[in-house]
Amino acid sequence: MAGLEELWSRFFLTEEEEGRAEVTNQDEVVIHCLAGKFFTKRVLNVDAVARTFKPLWKPAGELKIRDIEEGILLFEFEDVPDLERVLEYEPWSYDKSLVVLKKVADAEDDGSGGEFLQVRVAVDITKPLLRCCKLWSEGRHIGWVGIQYERLPNFCYWCGQVSHGERDCTVWLRGKGNLKKEDQQYGEWMRAKQFRQSRKSVAVISGSSRSQAPWGRKYKSPSGSNNGQSDDIFWLPLNMDPRVVQLLP
Repeated sequence: MAGLEELWSRFFLTEEEEGRAEVTNQDEVVIHCLAGKFFTKRVLNVDAVARTFKPLWKPAGELKIRDIEEGILLFEFEDVPDLERVLEYEPWSYDKSLVVLKKVADAEDDGSGGEFLQVRVAVDITKPLLRCCKLWSEGRHIGWVGIQYERLPNFCYWCGQVSHGERDCTVWLRGKGNLKKEDQQYGEWMRAKQFRQSRKSVAVISGSSRSQAPWGRKYKSPSGSNNGQSDDIFWLPLNMDPRVVQLLP
């Protein structure tokens, strides 16, 4: 729906479109993201990727994996330490293919068809189709939401009704052929591409208990190796050999 801001600037909104949709004010949640480029020609399955990296990364917080485009997944970490540990232990591979990770800002929808909400609604066919709706929060106008329709039949680009075509519209007939296409208040942009989810695009890994240190294993110091003090139990990174650790007094 690129360019809608420009289109809306010349729209004459209907009473229904002028109506408000109230948005509940929610606390902002900060998401920490890594974009991962998978150097493989195979189609990525987010569930398979999650099963592979869950035992390796052992995130303490929740980790969401999103398929954003061919060969690229977005890893959304709830906790910064989880993200930092993943970068610290690079490089990573998947199915024997290299995975290159890079810190990115939280991917936000720019209105170009990234993320959307798909709903089924009843439409009053005696009224023009809705093109947009104002969003309000705590009495303030905070933005717009554009509306597109799947499997939309022929409808009038002059008045937005599905009961007739452009040439039969009273708006067109009154204009006596002097109206231009640029004067149309509705258009092809209201047709949504039919959504077909051929494969799962999101996987979620629940965080492990924060009472235990992830990415490590328990190691008990040998008896008598700690200057006569009681034996210590501590955590080591998974790839560290306890034999090379020097115990300090």
